[in-house]
Amino acid sequence: MTFGYGEPTLNFYIGRRIEPLRDEEAVVHWVNELRPGVLIIARNALATIERQYGPLGLREIAAKKGLNYSKGKVLEVAALLRPGGLNEQQQTIRTP
Repeated sequence: MTFGYGEPTLNFYIGRRIEPLRDEEAVVHWVNELRPGVLIIARNALATIERQYGPLGLREIAAKKGLNYSKGKVLEVAALLRPGGLNEQQQTIRTP
C-alpha cells in the first residue's frame, strides 16, 4: 500500500501494482488490519497522520530521501511494516 507517494517506478521495481490508500483515515484503518503488510508513505504525510491520530505503531524497515524531478522538490519516503496481528501490548489506533 502507499500513501502520499505514488510513482510508476515504484510499481516497476516491486514488480506489481501497489494500491494507494485514499486518505488519512484509510491509512489508520489499514494499520488496524490483523495481517502483515508494508506501507510506503511520504515522511511528511506520516508526520501529519501521527499528529492527528497519535503514533501508528509500525516499524520502519527502510527510508530513502530523493528528488521528485517532476515537482522539483526533495521527498523522503519510508517503508513501514505492519505485524501479522495485534497482541495485548499493541494499541489499536482509533479514528475520531
